[in-house]
Amino acid sequence: MIMKITTAAVIFMGSMMLMRADQLVESVQQALKDEGFYYGEVNGDMNANLTAAIRRYQIRNGLQVSGELNDETLRSLGIKSSGSSRPTTKPVSPTPAETAPAAPPVQPFSNAPQDQQVFPSTPMGPAS
Repeated sequence: MIMKITTAAVIFMGSMMLMRADQLVESVQQALKDEGFYYGEVNGDMNANLTAAIRRYQIRNGLQVSGELNDETLRSLGIKSSGSSRPTTKPVSPTPAETAPAAPPVQPFSNAPQDQQVFPSTPMGPAS
């Protein structure tokens, strides 16, 4: 009797973990779809299309490219790894007044002739 209860508990816990994983994958699919990286069906299935979308997202966002749902990628997507869905609010981008002031233009050559256009030198070597 105790063995049956233990087995049932293990199966129940395993199905709960699987359900949570499916919800996590579904959240990732939806987030990537919203941002234009995933084109497949949002169904909670980890598949080749989702792996490719994760890789595209990682490349575009300067993350470690693995095609896997690591903590760095989940954080970047705004998804908690516990399987909860992503937050409904997105961070607000700063207004132009909040950004750093632009640096003055830099004059590369202080002694460059003002009446002529200056071109960068061409590399030496055989013509292609």
